[in-house]
Amino acid sequence: MEFKETGMGLFGWFDEDIAIFGGTRSNRVHPAGHLWCQFSVLDIAHRRATGEDRIVGRMELLIEYPIDESAPLLIRKLLNFDISKELRRNPRKGQSGEGLGRRAIEALARAATDDIDILDIKPGAKGFWAKMGVEMYPEQKRVNGILKPIPKLATTPATSPSHRP
Repeated sequence: MEFKETGMGLFGWFDEDIAIFGGTRSNRVHPAGHLWCQFSVLDIAHRRATGEDRIVGRMELLIEYPIDESAPLLIRKLLNFDISKELRRNPRKGQSGEGLGRRAIEALARAATDDIDILDIKPGAKGFWAKMGVEMYPEQKRVNGILKPIPKLATTPATSPSHRP
């Protein structure tokens, strides 16, 4: 995944399949040096095939801004992840999916440089996260997990200081 910033504080990661883009600040409390940011998930493969932009979902990530401004931004946690309902598969109605959830999480793993904590996994989503290779563990009354990064052949780190808060 390649990192890109567009100004006005917006940034994200993209490749030939999926883009995770946005970076608008969430109103959640965050630790020092971090920000909760909301991102749109865009289907780049669909755009390449049809010429049409297609936002397929959303995710909320905790981003770490390293002290060293030449270091890349780090994705630390995923709190909310959602694929648009009209694009989800529904086996009860005989609908097969496009694998958008899988593709989005694989893209997130490609963008990651370290493990990502998946927070508050819903009971109905445990099967999905297990298929994605997430190691789940209980924490108080919730289930959390760890998504491992997918190793990169080549990376483009975010080195521009203009994306700093």
